[in-house]
Amino acid sequence: VLPSDPTSCEGAGGFVAAFDTSKSGDASLVYSTLINGTQSPYAGTVETAVQGLVADSSDNLYITGHTYSNDFPTTSGAFQTTCNYANSSGHCDAAFIAKINPTGTAFLWSTYYGSTGSAGGVSAYAIALDAAARIFVYGFSLHGDLNLPQVNPLQPFQEGDKVFVATFSPDA
Repeated sequence: VLPSDPTSCEGAGGFVAAFDTSKSGDASLVYSTLINGTQSPYAGTVETAVQGLVADSSDNLYITGHTYSNDFPTTSGAFQTTCNYANSSGHCDAAFIAKINPTGTAFLWSTYYGSTGSAGGVSAYAIALDAAARIFVYGFSLHGDLNLPQVNPLQPFQEGDKVFVATFSPDA
């Protein structure tokens, strides 16, 4: 139930849930888990949003989206373990990509994907896997001097808002 004034809510986190469609009622819920850091930077703003997901043949769940959380859970050895960009309020403004185990009890890996520049934010909207388990993420970057990490770019960084496609190895 939403409060009468939703703007009075503290920041909200994303979540994912898995269901076994061969079962019914309460027995169908395999797991449900919050996807977020512990900080609530903005009242009335969604702090973390899961905007894309896909499962592999082993029922691992790959998710992507956007977070304002400076302490979004990342894993050691992942591509970007800290947020490299803070907005004018001092909070992260980055995309994230994560792989969750089939029971929803652990991140197998989790990473930020964001700016290394002085302005901008990054949001990821879709995620896909190919037969070699490479991860493809689509999203949007904001502001003119955003500097997304690039390797072998089809089109190198330019000024202005940009759509991006990024490819990651199976272990991010």
